[in-house]
Amino acid sequence: MTTKTQGATFKSPFDLGYAFSGASQKLADIAAAAPAVIKGFPDEVDKATRAEVNNGFFLRYQENNPAAKYIRTDADVYLPVSGEPHKAVETVNITVAYCLDFTGQQYSKLRKDQPNLYQIVKPIREKAQKYASAMWTNLVKAYNGRLEKGDRSRGATKDFKVRIEDMFKGLEKSTVVAANRGDITAIPASLLKSCIAAFWATWEKGTQQK
Repeated sequence: MTTKTQGATFKSPFDLGYAFSGASQKLADIAAAAPAVIKGFPDEVDKATRAEVNNGFFLRYQENNPAAKYIRTDADVYLPVSGEPHKAVETVNITVAYCLDFTGQQYSKLRKDQPNLYQIVKPIREKAQKYASAMWTNLVKAYNGRLEKGDRSRGATKDFKVRIEDMFKGLEKSTVVAANRGDITAIPASLLKSCIAAFWATWEKGTQQK
């Protein structure tokens, strides 16, 4: 007996188990690569990088959720399309990308100026955002699960890097204090920053070569 679900077909429990094991391994491999691709992963990812990751999640969500087609009869009147509309009728495709493209300010303005369009955009936008949030959570869980299984090499590297960062922060503070006290032996703050930048550039180069 063949059982078909959305996007997958299985002939037996054996087939499903085998497929799931392969998918789990692929997920673990992707999670293992995350720290090398996503700077600061998992705890110190900046907003721009997180947004870039989310864009990948959003694209996958859009592929799984095709655009909704509407007939626009007025500036803010949209009717769901059933079947093939007449060519003379104006139709618009409301995609996931379109719904996510509004800035916070534009989204608030849309609610006031075009309430009907807002009611169409809102659920699509919110579902996509929830999906991206869930995918991020799953990615972090997959990475942490990998560490729990014994591979803590990347976690140890991160801890060591944090200790070095803390050391440099302490040096920078000490340099400022020494300069304020008039200590002529203190290294200039600008020179220290250049040295630290050179250190991290060498660090990143060495990490990429591993």
